[in-house]
Amino acid sequence: MFVEVKFSETLSRAAQMLGPRQIARLQASAQDFVAGEPSGQDTEMRFDLALVDAAGRVEIVENALCF
Repeated sequence: MFVEVKFSETLSRAAQMLGPRQIARLQASAQDFVAGEPSGQDTEMRFDLALVDAAGRVEIVENALCF
């Protein structure tokens, strides 16, 4: 599982903070990871997004990125 954490004043705003640069970094990390796994590209993985607001509330969006 790969997780990107985003913090902002509200959970909604935090969700908007995920941009192309972070997505590319997650993809690159996943490629590096599966390169060392016996199943290679067939390795099960998930990309989640953890949203945190100013009050400390946390919301996890499972499978936020589907490739």
